[in-house]
Amino acid sequence: MTLINTILSDPRVGVLFTVFGKVVDCVVMILGPCLICLATGLISYVCYLGFGTLLPLRADAFTPLWFFYGIVGIFLLLNILFNYFMCVTTNPGTPGSAVYEKLVDDARANGQLPQPQREQSDCADTPLKQRNTSRKQEKGGWMNRGPLEWSYDKHSGALKPPRSHYCHVSKKLVLNMDHYCPWMFNCVGFANYRYFVLFLLYMWTGCMYVMICAATELRRPHRSLMAEGRKAQHNIMFLFVLTLSVGIAVSILLFWHLFLVLTAQTTIEFYGNFTRRRRARTRGEIYRNPYDVGYKRNWRRVFGNDDCSGLGLMPSRRPPQCKPWPEDNAIEWALQGGNRDRIV
Repeated sequence: MTLINTILSDPRVGVLFTVFGKVVDCVVMILGPCLICLATGLISYVCYLGFGTLLPLRADAFTPLWFFYGIVGIFLLLNILFNYFMCVTTNPGTPGSAVYEKLVDDARANGQLPQPQREQSDCADTPLKQRNTSRKQEKGGWMNRGPLEWSYDKHSGALKPPRSHYCHVSKKLVLNMDHYCPWMFNCVGFANYRYFVLFLLYMWTGCMYVMICAATELRRPHRSLMAEGRKAQHNIMFLFVLTLSVGIAVSILLFWHLFLVLTAQTTIEFYGNFTRRRRARTRGEIYRNPYDVGYKRNWRRVFGNDDCSGLGLMPSRRPPQCKPWPEDNAIEWALQGGNRDRIV
């Protein structure tokens, strides 16, 4: 352990870490646009093979069945492209964005903003106990703060709303940060999370749709598939393998994020809540997520209040209809948790 501390304290090691971090940043900046081009190219090629090779095998041209397959395919394609484009181009909620500034203005009007860092921690008039508490909270990070407590980000110095985190890839504070997605070349956060989940949903549905259609044709080689030649067979097999593999990969992400939506968590908060539950069990208590207000309300907070009719799943550029956290009465309801729950 002493040897490791000696190596890490060497200034040259710090320089190496700095250089390595800059190299990683450069790789991410180059990789992001490449992955966007790759994803767009694969989607376009699948559409080309689907409409050009698979659809004529499924039904004769201009028949009701042909229109059905075509309309379903176009509907899925438009939703995939729309949500992908919106997730890539939408600001997830960084300082300077409209949604971030509105939250700051509302918090300032309600007197919820903390004192500036220097005034709060270095002021000679601040009691020693309060200064020690401030340092302890800063050391423990967001895990030691209340569900509605504002603070200052130690990396950027910006006001840090509840549930926000600093993205070390984009170098920005992000509201409800979930993760940085290289395929989106963007951080997934409060303002573009709905687009991300819907992209996964429609991508998975599209993969299953093409895979089932391709598998059905592969099981009927006596049909016109043999007449089309070996190239058509290879194209159908390629569609089946590609959509099956992508569908399996996307399904893992999709069902994971549907779980997070229904439980009112981000990926970062999931690991934090797991730690809090473990600590609570050691004290004989039960921890409850303060942002969880029930499956139905959690779902509506992401997809909108009109989602009972399915409109929340349709393409829309509307901004989030609520704050990144439930309103005060919902927070109070979750914190109370009935007679059977105790909160850490």
